[in-house]
Amino acid sequence: MVWLFNYDASNIKINGLSLYTPEQVLVVGGVADEGNLIRTDTSLIEERLLKHLVYIDKVEVKKKYPSGLEINITEAEKASDIEYDGKYYVLSKSGKLLECANSERNENIPVVKGIELKGLNPGDKLETADVMKTKILNQLIELTSELEFNDIVEIDLTDRTNITLNYDNRITIQIGSSVDMDYKLKYIKTVIDERLSDNYRGTLRYNGVNSGISAIPETQEVKTESGSESQAANSQ
Repeated sequence: MVWLFNYDASNIKINGLSLYTPEQVLVVGGVADEGNLIRTDTSLIEERLLKHLVYIDKVEVKKKYPSGLEINITEAEKASDIEYDGKYYVLSKSGKLLECANSERNENIPVVKGIELKGLNPGDKLETADVMKTKILNQLIELTSELEFNDIVEIDLTDRTNITLNYDNRITIQIGSSVDMDYKLKYIKTVIDERLSDNYRGTLRYNGVNSGISAIPETQEVKTESGSESQAANSQ
């Protein structure tokens, strides 16, 4: 028996697609309707797909002997909308720019303010003028996803020693610097989930490991602005 290891279109399986069509994947990847598995360069197919289809985060092409080809795709997820120079740039959870220079922001993901982008093209990895801000934003995206810390509307990194988040358009979260950010976010999320009412409006300020979190209601903030020095009880 002679094994030719040939495949055709009926033996090509593509998994994980929702944003692209199988036809787009095959054309962009340079996959012929039929071919020989031994001569097929799977690395080249992967490289083409990652380079030209920006909404693909990961791709693995497998030869399924004797006559099959399998393409497994992980698509990118939108994580935030970076506001820069009057335009909006969609960033993925993996830290890649997906859409660039939009005139309107995406209301379904947080808007990021206070960073200066260097790469401005779809497919570029996140790169900012301040390297620390790049690391902080990537860490914030990863942590909020892991913690399922949803309803973050805005991330302000203008002053990276005083990072500020807007939660649900009703709570301003002041976490200070990025030191121990995982601990701070877990702590603050616990306070929001377990100790505050669903209609609480105001500020949560992280004071330190030994000082807890100050919960300053919106009405009390008004008094403070008018000259009355006051602060809500700490949550520890």
